[in-house]
Amino acid sequence: MGLLVAMSGWLGSSHKDWFSFWGPRQSGIDQSNLPKRRGISVLIRTRERNLVIMMETYQGTLRLVIKDVFFVTSWGYAADHLFGWFPKAINSHPELFALLGHEGSRPKYIKERTRGQRPPISSFTYFLSDMSKTYEAIGDCYSYRADAVERLITGDPMFSGIQSLNLIRHPVVWLNFYTLWRSRHMRTSDGSSEAIEWEWRINRGPYFESLGIRGVDREDVDSWSFLQGLTHLNQIYNENKLLHIKTLPIESIAEDRDLFAREVARLARNRISYSHEQLTKAYQLLPGLYRGENTVECSPQAILDSWKPWQFDSFNKVVSIESIKEFESFGYRLGEIKTRMKARANVTNVLGSKPPAKLFISSARKSGTHALRSIINSITGYNYIEPDVVGGDSYDDYRMVNWERDCFFSWHSVITPELSSMLESGGVKTIFLVRNIYDIIFSFYNHLYSDVDADIGRSIGKNTLIRSVPFQVGLCMIINGYFDQKTGERFDGIYSELVRMRSYFEYCAVSKNVLMLSFNSLFTQNDQAIGRIIRYLEISKPLTRKYKFEKREEITRSSRLGRIMVKVLKHRKGAMETHNTNTLRRILVNSLDECHVSMVTNLFQKAFEGFDPEIYKEILERFEISDISANTYVPLKGD
Repeated sequence: MGLLVAMSGWLGSSHKDWFSFWGPRQSGIDQSNLPKRRGISVLIRTRERNLVIMMETYQGTLRLVIKDVFFVTSWGYAADHLFGWFPKAINSHPELFALLGHEGSRPKYIKERTRGQRPPISSFTYFLSDMSKTYEAIGDCYSYRADAVERLITGDPMFSGIQSLNLIRHPVVWLNFYTLWRSRHMRTSDGSSEAIEWEWRINRGPYFESLGIRGVDREDVDSWSFLQGLTHLNQIYNENKLLHIKTLPIESIAEDRDLFAREVARLARNRISYSHEQLTKAYQLLPGLYRGENTVECSPQAILDSWKPWQFDSFNKVVSIESIKEFESFGYRLGEIKTRMKARANVTNVLGSKPPAKLFISSARKSGTHALRSIINSITGYNYIEPDVVGGDSYDDYRMVNWERDCFFSWHSVITPELSSMLESGGVKTIFLVRNIYDIIFSFYNHLYSDVDADIGRSIGKNTLIRSVPFQVGLCMIINGYFDQKTGERFDGIYSELVRMRSYFEYCAVSKNVLMLSFNSLFTQNDQAIGRIIRYLEISKPLTRKYKFEKREEITRSSRLGRIMVKVLKHRKGAMETHNTNTLRRILVNSLDECHVSMVTNLFQKAFEGFDPEIYKEILERFEISDISANTYVPLKGD
């Protein structure tokens, strides 16, 4: 049953707007009964313009569904004339406005080198919608890639009305523009080299060397840019395969006026149409270069004729057959390049039998870091490297991350926007390791009380304060942190571990090239966990498929922490003769009071504030990081 409600002043009092609400109850709008995700439709009919706008509820709040914004995406503008022409052609219509390539310009001058430093696409969308009130539709070209736009549209009903189009280019021509853009320092007007230095930093040098491709120096921008561009051709294929955003060759639009008119009308939700005169004006903009562009060869045949043998060899080793077929499915003729490529019969074996050139591992502290390092070493033969620093002040510094030949990086890094961009841009294989927070609390207590890592050269020195207080008080200190003014002894508490784990899950939401592991899976489902690692690293011939924790039970039974807690809790729980895992788990769980659980719950809410509630719930259930009943504590040395 409809409820007719007058709205004054919201859409403008002069419009005399009305809307009808179809709610779940006849008695009116009951916010407590509104769906949390899918929303309830509300129609707003403006008499002045006969415009129908949708509203939806999201977590109990009524919001306008944005329908006056569109996004055009690509894998890089790079001053390509056709990519530059498209937004100019859109702007030839008086009711449309399109921005061009913020991603290529803003980072060079406003310190937004990584995508995480740039405005969130949701905020940017609000900004565009605010600007659009003078136009029928407003859009942005090339500031975001197609995967980000798809997550925006599918992740929140408010953005479900946004239209999008993904543009691709002939791979050889695209690669030529990509390389020249970097060799010409990205058209920076202030002479800064920061942007090109970033590109060099994320270059996948070890990966190319592992394929037998010649090494390149920092000064040889043409060569390493060419190689980096080859890896992006594979990413373009992977993106098109997984996404559902409409994709078209930019060449087809440049050659077909009707196609251009249809697609732009679709982006504007058919609110506009191009007249013959407007289309003529749009296509009169196509010939000739624009200010800021250079003459660049756009003939695939001519570009191939200029390639040297090492470039064909590199294309052969890096670009997958699937990627080539994907480009051919859009009508690009790649027969010429295929005839110049050598046989690829041995490529799969070479790639499949060797570990990835760049492997990044970050783990929560006390979550089994050394055990995972041993597993990776046993599988790959690679050794780990970590920064030579003391303390945790640098965990959020992406500059600490580096790779050496036949090594993998392993530390407790926080996945900042800078590091996220570096991992994603470099195609780095990434593994995260998390653990139940109560396990971590007890492991830290053991670590600080007993100095368990002293015999592996990682002594933390005397921690007299944690030894001088009752066990229950000590747990409070571990949870919240403490500082001893007399000795300078400091512990920051577990909040930083929750923030670290949140950064892992946030990266998983934006990257498909990641493997998430838990402490429990390593120790209770060891064979399955190792199998997942081998499959993720795509190693067809691992050095081993088994790994044994030989001293696990011995360490557990001889744990001084177990003896300490038995003594502390004896008056409540009675003496515990044995220290097997199940008994120890019960001791640990029973040692927690309501105040401890309340402290931990508070820190969880603080660390995950603003996190999508449904995803948060799924994380807690799947990885058991907050479930006290899931405690599986095993005090391993060096975990």
